[in-house]
Amino acid sequence: MRNVLVRVKSGLPDAHWTVPVTVVKLDQVGCIYQPHVLALMAGQKLEISNSDSLNHNVHAEAIANQAFNVLQPPRAEKLLRQFDRQEIMVPLTCGVHAWMRAYLSVLDHPFFAVTDEDGDFKIGSLPPGNYVLEAVHEKFGQQERPFTVTAKSRAAVDFAYTESSR
Repeated sequence: MRNVLVRVKSGLPDAHWTVPVTVVKLDQVGCIYQPHVLALMAGQKLEISNSDSLNHNVHAEAIANQAFNVLQPPRAEKLLRQFDRQEIMVPLTCGVHAWMRAYLSVLDHPFFAVTDEDGDFKIGSLPPGNYVLEAVHEKFGQQERPFTVTAKSRAAVDFAYTESSR
């Protein structure tokens, strides 16, 4: 399933993780947020664009972070925002177009991914250890799986959502 946040929920050593300088991008195209689900590290920049020829109202319904509700005219300057605390699946809505919705997750470490069109994901460079991996979907909720990473090994973890997952 695409658009599922997958993250290491527990088991990481106490460490300071370097915040990427790469800017995460969110655009509004055809009155749809693209991408639908995105994730970044706390402190990483989010750039929001409006590629449409009409107004949008970008509303981040954050609780742990600073919420915002900003009008963004057509092809206006890009909005830059930063979130400082971990928060999972923050709804991003548009006050002008009720159907527009995306989800932003802010993580305090770099060990996360969003599943692609085929439902695949990859989380790299995880140090050896025992972990709990969590998958979170906007409609079907969350699932957890324990897994172990050893030196020079790869771990495969599968999640399955069904109608009964609701």
